[in-house]
Amino acid sequence: MLQISGSIRLEESINTLTGLGLKLVQAKVYVALVKSGPACVREISDLSKVPRTDLYRILEELEKKGLVERVIATPTKFKATPLFDSINMLLQRRREESLELEKKALKLQHDHQMAISIESTTKDKTEFILVPSGRVMEKMANNIDCAQKSLEVVLSYKRFSHVVFTYVEKIQEALFRGVNCRFVVEKDEKEQLSLKYAELCGKNTTCRVKSVAATPQTIFAIFDQKTVFIIENSPSSKEESSSLWSNNSSLVALASDHFEVLWERSMKVKNNKISCGNA
Repeated sequence: MLQISGSIRLEESINTLTGLGLKLVQAKVYVALVKSGPACVREISDLSKVPRTDLYRILEELEKKGLVERVIATPTKFKATPLFDSINMLLQRRREESLELEKKALKLQHDHQMAISIESTTKDKTEFILVPSGRVMEKMANNIDCAQKSLEVVLSYKRFSHVVFTYVEKIQEALFRGVNCRFVVEKDEKEQLSLKYAELCGKNTTCRVKSVAATPQTIFAIFDQKTVFIIENSPSSKEESSSLWSNNSSLVALASDHFEVLWERSMKVKNNKISCGNA
């Protein structure tokens, strides 16, 4: 809280005023005037450490803001508007500026959404996007959030463990929405796959996991049979890597056909065991 008294805390007071919208030199001059009472330019300059060459302009700016009043005298003096009134004026202006900024931000959002809507209705745009490693997790999470019907994923056991750890809540939310989730996962040597399966899916029958003996050569995920996410580097790598995202129908169909072949050839995981079957 800004308090200006005998033992003035200049730095805190000036920081508060700049936080309310004043420039640093304006805050210094105003604090000096509050402390000194009516003062001439020379006195204000000595107190605020602001050069006289700049002081006339700053005082004029503060006058326009209603924070300083001019006293007709010889020499001319200036005095600060009472602190209580000044703080109220600055707070009110800050609220008005925030409201105006909020209106502009909402308009920008609306205009952007309208542009996207118009573009999507006038043109079926195919995209191939190379997602940098730093944004892969965010992009994957957004795709899971948007999924409405299905999610098919092929990945190594190490990456499956990472998926369980990172996206378990989002996948469970997708299952709650009725999304059918299927995972083809490399069989792990320690036979912990069924435990990870239980951790991810629980008793939800729309979530199924099947295993393959060898590490899949391509790590990918398909969302609603509309978009595909393909990891760029080695399937067995634990490192974050860039990925290809696309809504190209031919690429999605290719990935989907490959997934179904792997699904038919894989072993289903159930009750802490791995058994044959096409469920």
